[in-house]
Amino acid sequence: MECPGAVEGIIEQAERINAIITMLDAGWVRSEKTWEFLHRHCGIGGSTAVPRGDNPEICRMYRDLIEKLGYSVRIAESGAGALSVLAEEQPALVLLDLMMEPMDGWEVLRRMREDERTRDVPVIILTAKALFPEEIIRYGDQLHGFIMKPLRCRDLERVVSGFFAEEAAIAAAARTAREAGVDEATIGEYVALRREVRVLGEMVGCLDRILEVGGSRYKEDVPQLADIRERLTGKKARLNELQKTIEPG
Repeated sequence: MECPGAVEGIIEQAERINAIITMLDAGWVRSEKTWEFLHRHCGIGGSTAVPRGDNPEICRMYRDLIEKLGYSVRIAESGAGALSVLAEEQPALVLLDLMMEPMDGWEVLRRMREDERTRDVPVIILTAKALFPEEIIRYGDQLHGFIMKPLRCRDLERVVSGFFAEEAAIAAAARTAREAGVDEATIGEYVALRREVRVLGEMVGCLDRILEVGGSRYKEDVPQLADIRERLTGKKARLNELQKTIEPG
């Protein structure tokens, strides 16, 4: 699907100032006029199921793109709305924005994981909100993806199609291992680590880009980052060990 020209222009414009978005949200830059511009033109707003900003054309574009991939889509325009939708049905995937009021995306995620009906529903964060190290530590193992907005059409297609392809590959590897007699505990650890390594890598990459914009002085103010990298390195090492058993070929 091709992006409409007007929408593509908005996305191009948003990409050029994505660094400003993250710095604003992190409190590194403060400008009410800039916030107003971003809010009006760059889709900074809350949504779940499909990322939705204030521009309805972008919302429809994202919805239409996902539907063209063969999936049905429901849109919720607030955190409470998302939980209401999830109470009715459990989707194969939730695309969750963080910047919602009064209930933000992290609170929606927390409530989903506390509810046995939605505890295992996959969630990918799509957001323009700056990421903080403590959020990686707290939520990294509860997610199936973390992507910074704005997104081009092809980026959203890659995210959605990539998720289902990866889940199919994980399921196939687990099935093969089970048929080969590998114990369930090992398979379960492999499945969890394969997802965690991918998501932690995405989150660390996002944080790195934010810190690059802020400059070296901000990197010095994020001591947790070294711990997160060490944690990621350890998970990768363990995953490599398990892959020798699960994916011997």
